[in-house]
Amino acid sequence: MKVLNWLKDNLQWLLGSLLMLGMIYYIVGCQPTSQSLLDPDKHVTGDILMKEFQLIAATYEKRIADIELQQKIRNILLQESLTLANTGQLNPVGILTSLMSIFGIAATADAVRSRKRLKKMSVSITTSSDETTAEKSG
Repeated sequence: MKVLNWLKDNLQWLLGSLLMLGMIYYIVGCQPTSQSLLDPDKHVTGDILMKEFQLIAATYEKRIADIELQQKIRNILLQESLTLANTGQLNPVGILTSLMSIFGIAATADAVRSRKRLKKMSVSITTSSDETTAEKSG
């Protein structure tokens, strides 16, 4: 009987305390998550989502650079074929020099830089993703 009387007298305080504890747990313990850009079945935090976006942006830049390289090669071949059609002379040294300058300097430097950046980002995303999974399970 004493317990029921105490509960009746302190019900508002008890419910308020439980509500406050629940809110504190939600605010402190639960980080906001969203669907992953790379794996929609997975939920990730804002930091990991930003890293995934940077990885996608780096991949986009790499592919645009590849398209630009193909366009440059196409333009060189078009110019040389027009020269051949107009003058009747083939300039193999000019073709080789142009192609080597494109392949040797631009493509190699961009590919090395892109590979290093993509590798660093993918390792960072994997590490952060593992940490988030450990936090949620713990």
